[in-house]
Amino acid sequence: MVKQMGNDPKITFIMPVGRADFLPTAVGSLQAQTMPDWELLVFDNIGLDISTEDKRIHVCHTDKWSPPRCYNEGMQCAKSDYVLIATDDDVYFPERAEITLSYLERGADYFAGSCIVVDKKKNFKSYTPVHWNYEWHKKIANTVSLPFVGFNRTKVPQFNESYKICHDYLFTLQCGMNNLKIKTTRTPLGMKREWNESLYHSTPRPEI
Repeated sequence: MVKQMGNDPKITFIMPVGRADFLPTAVGSLQAQTMPDWELLVFDNIGLDISTEDKRIHVCHTDKWSPPRCYNEGMQCAKSDYVLIATDDDVYFPERAEITLSYLERGADYFAGSCIVVDKKKNFKSYTPVHWNYEWHKKIANTVSLPFVGFNRTKVPQFNESYKICHDYLFTLQCGMNNLKIKTTRTPLGMKREWNESLYHSTPRPEI
């Protein structure tokens, strides 16, 4: 039985959808959240036909589809100030929304959870703990995984739509540059699939 929220949602999930391979599992993991007061904005790029009795799920369309554009448009039309990023191929543990909301309601502007990295078939690859350090993030690499991030949309900058891959790195870096209150947890909030490794490792990180 689908859990329905009573009033306005406490959080808004934004999910750009560019492939449908694992979409039912990803959406199902959001429907299994222990905190049911959410809405999901699905930004479709593949002609989805979603038939669901879950009125919390809304299919949206945007011109010139890209993940950062979807995030920006989602932030503009979200019913909640608290936004959580979701992807079409990751799996979220039931407590993800509840844990993230607890940090945001206590004053965090940006919150990042850790994750377990799995392959296409959900076989374990590694545990990726979040370790936020502005200088490390700036000089070395992306230290957070965007699919496990939540933030107060009234505090954060927009995503840079010029980058299709490194927008997550730039977004987090800008949050650090703006001295936002960033909180993290080493608790894994879900499973991140890495099944097209050439996509993740062949794209250069932009200079700031």
